[in-house]
Amino acid sequence: MHKFLKPKNIKERKLQYEEDIRNECQEKFHMSIDELKSVFFSLYNQLPEPERSKAKNNFDIKFLIEYATGIQKTISFAIRFGFKWDETFEGFDYWDTLWEKYRLKR
Repeated sequence: MHKFLKPKNIKERKLQYEEDIRNECQEKFHMSIDELKSVFFSLYNQLPEPERSKAKNNFDIKFLIEYATGIQKTISFAIRFGFKWDETFEGFDYWDTLWEKYRLKR
């Protein structure tokens, strides 16, 4: 068995990855993961059901870190950068339509 396949090393890599995510949140947005999640969920709470629950269920902090350059506290921003649309059950067109609706409400 190779050294890198041992469970201990996999666990250590996972812990390091999680630490990297926490550090990136802090460096890029000056917020913790929990603070960012709270901001996004408060915005999602303004959506009607079932969009509210769907957005919360799809939230992906890794996508946000990778693609957002800052934080705007708007519903359209939370929809746009909270998760990758085409990787959700609802699909790209569903989220694009919703994003467009809230983008126009600015």
